[in-house]
Order: sequence, then structure tokens, then C-alpha cells
Amino acid sequence: MKRLIIFFIILVGLACVYFIFSRQSFVHLTLPNSAVIKAKVVLTMREREAGLAGLKEMNGFDAMLFVQDTPQKVAFWMHGMLFPLDIIYLDENKIVEQMFFDKQPCVNQCENLFSFSDKIKYVIELKSGDIEKNKLKIGDKIIWAGY
Repeated sequence: MKRLIIFFIILVGLACVYFIFSRQSFVHLTLPNSAVIKAKVVLTMREREAGLAGLKEMNGFDAMLFVQDTPQKVAFWMHGMLFPLDIIYLDENKIVEQMFFDKQPCVNQCENLFSFSDKIKYVIELKSGDIEKNKLKIGDKIIWAGY
């Protein structure tokens, strides 16, 4: 009986560790037109480097939100992507500073999408056409909790 209890405690502990370390973070972004979209949050350098590369689609979420450690100039590219994206650069107040429309996947000599501003804190990658569909424009504020 004692062994069964110890086994059960270990099993529950392992399940808790798995849940904590395999959990993905998501937020709901509220756009100026009141549309709400689910975004996967990317915090670490390793996650930023991988981004959406290699995925065939955004399965279970509508966007990816990249959070920079500090406001800075950023550059994204489409290397390794399998589908086109719209990309939005935002400052630390979550105000849209710059947008890229319908950026296509590339294999060689990928274009770097440099920010004009050195105050970019957040980057949102959306499915191609979502900027136009949601009528987003420079100066819009996108709202979410945290980060």
C-alpha cells in the first residue's frame, strides 16, 4: 500500500512538472475594430529565432506575439516560412509603428524587414490579409493584458 501511495505521488509530481514546462503562453489581442484574436506569446531568444518557421499553419491560434526584452530596432525575415504573413511592429505602449503586408516565404536571399524606429517592443505576425481585413493602420493601439 505504501508503494502505491509513493508511486501515485511521483506520478502526480511528474504530471505537474510536465504541465508547467510544456505549457504555451497565449494572450487575446483586442484590435481597434473590437475583433479579438488569440496570439501565442514568444518570449525567449530561441523562440524568437524559430518563430513560425517550418509550420504549415497557425494551428490553434491566430497570431504570434514576439516580446522584446527592451524597446529596440528589430528585423524580421521570412526564411523557413511555409505561408505568407502580415507583420506589425509596435512600441512599448502597444501602438502600431510599422506594418508589412503579404510577406511571402523565401528560400535564398531573404529580405530583412527592418524597423524604422528603435522603440519597437512588440512584433505581431498575422495571416496574410489580416491587417487589411481588420482595417489596421499606423497609430492604432492593440490591447492585451500582460507583457
